[in-house]
Amino acid sequence: MELLSQPVPLQKAIAKLDSRDPVLSTMRTREWAQVPLAARERAFFSAGVYQADFLTTAKAKLQDALAMRKEAVARGEAFVDRSSFIGDLRSLAISQGYGVGNDPRNLRDLASRARLGLIFDMQTNFANGFARWQTDQSPDLLDAFPAQELLPSTARQPRDTWERRWVDKGGQVIDGRIVGLKTDPAWEKLSIFGLPYPPFDFGSQRELMDIDRSEAESLGLISPNQRLQPSVARFNDKLEASVRNLDPDTMKTLASLFGDKVAFKGNTAVWTEAA
Repeated sequence: MELLSQPVPLQKAIAKLDSRDPVLSTMRTREWAQVPLAARERAFFSAGVYQADFLTTAKAKLQDALAMRKEAVARGEAFVDRSSFIGDLRSLAISQGYGVGNDPRNLRDLASRARLGLIFDMQTNFANGFARWQTDQSPDLLDAFPAQELLPSTARQPRDTWERRWVDKGGQVIDGRIVGLKTDPAWEKLSIFGLPYPPFDFGSQRELMDIDRSEAESLGLISPNQRLQPSVARFNDKLEASVRNLDPDTMKTLASLFGDKVAFKGNTAVWTEAA
């Protein structure tokens, strides 16, 4: 496959996806939500998927799509994209008995276009969201663009609860705009996944837009002489805290899911280098 040279943020997105290990489990979405954040951040999974071939193929296709690689097709080569991901994984899901794909909107059917499209969108958006967030946390960028705005949804039927959700999590709505400093912990609280970057919910198509220092000051989000401290260390502490003092049942769950990728020292989960 052909691989083009990549800018640094895209390299970070690719590296983020690369770092996730396929984890086989029959757990559904609600059960996965109970798994500590630190574990979910190290896992490549899909609710109810317990066959390695499907997950490894899905991850490989996503890696190719992010890296803008080409693959062999009937008439030469083509870039791996959302359509080819859905087509290839749909055939695989049907062959493995995961679904029939008759209803393209059935999210519980792994062979449905809606479910496979959601997997593609969420995984690529998570990787890109992480890359942008990590890049934005550099001191120089934080100084020049200290704030951000959650833009309106591009979905056909957008949720109308975002402003209320943002305020409930400690954020501010100014002149009808959902805005905040890039280091505001309210972004993590807004996310149902506990992450400081989008997507903040399943199927969400809302993106973030930078707000420069001048505008951030005029909105009252930051004072002229204020300098922000990157929140990477704080978020990493949160990841570590998410696996501290685990109850015995959760420890057993992690041990069964991750095998030798996690070890336990007392009541703390310690990730091996392989993870």
